[in-house]
Amino acid sequence: MDAQEIIELLKTKEKRLTKAKREMIDIFLNTEGFINVNDLRDKLSTKPDMSTIYRNLESFCEIGFLEKIQKDDRRWYKVKEDYGKHNHYISCKECGKKKVLDFCPIILADRKVEGFDVTGHQFELVGICSECKEKEAKNDK
Repeated sequence: MDAQEIIELLKTKEKRLTKAKREMIDIFLNTEGFINVNDLRDKLSTKPDMSTIYRNLESFCEIGFLEKIQKDDRRWYKVKEDYGKHNHYISCKECGKKKVLDFCPIILADRKVEGFDVTGHQFELVGICSECKEKEAKNDK
């Protein structure tokens, strides 16, 4: 999806295109991976209030531009990928570093569950990265 497609989707949902929305679109299109709301706000030059940011993020999720995960009482957002090509992550519970898995741990035959057409899923592994594990081992000595 490019910026113009997103703008057109917003228009079809009768959403206004504000300076903040346009800037948020650009930030997400130029960022790999997830962004939390606080980091997003720091990147915005327009500095809208948090309720505006959350409303805009929900609008972006509604039109299929962004996907959201909830982790450690924070919401994380990233550009939604096509369902056929998507990523899963493992994150360090100590430092928060994320790594993309090179496989999908959820296998759905024919992408169907009785009574449903599966359109997506969320799955995240949590662990401790090697750097944090080393620090932990040094602190235990």
